[in-house]
Formats: sequence, C-alpha cells, structure tokens
Amino acid sequence: APTVTVTAPTGRENWAAGTTHSVTWSVSGSTANVTYYKVALSTDGGITWPAAGTANDLTPNGISDPNARSFSWTIGSSLGTSQARIRVRALASDSTTLAENASNANFTIGAPVAAPRRP
Repeated sequence: APTVTVTAPTGRENWAAGTTHSVTWSVSGSTANVTYYKVALSTDGGITWPAAGTANDLTPNGISDPNARSFSWTIGSSLGTSQARIRVRALASDSTTLAENASNANFTIGAPVAAPRRP
C-alpha cells in the first residue's frame, strides 16, 4: 500500500491570501492502484475537512496523474485563518482512500499583501 506525506506546507508557514504556493507531497510504496489525488484545506486545525466540491476542496476534479507530487494553489483573496492545514489523499478509481496525510502543524493564511502605491 502507498504512504503519502505532505512535505509543504508542514506548519508554521505564513502565507498571504491572494498569493500562489506549491502544495507538495511524497509517496512511498506501490502506486499501482492510485488513480488520482485530492488536496483539501482545513481552516480549523484539521478538525473538519471540506465536502467534495465545496470551497476548500482545492482539487474538485482530483489530480488524475498518479505520478503527481505537487499542486499549485492560488489562495483565495478573502481567506484568512491561523489554523490552516492541508490534507492530501491518494485514491483508487472507485474513490477508496488508499493513503492520506495532513500538514504536521497549523499554518497561517494572512491578509492579502497590498500592492505598492505608485507615486
């Protein structure tokens, strides 16, 4: 069976709303049965995770490349939390979860970075 490990964000990062970051993970073991990956955001420290197709389901259609190890995420401009965690799940063709892992600790999504004013 495969093992998934979230490698970024791992916790303690401070990412600004409206910016783009790479969510990355590693996989060990066999990926023979992995059909796709799903990436989700929890805003309450991993207590709850979004339902499929809702706002914090970051990959509603999944990432259908079993060799994928990253996802480029543009954080919504209105998002803000000090208890963000990312979860990556490896799924089989019938949507069975084969492996999953979440960020080790909370990270922060802060206010958008203001564009510099022109004189």
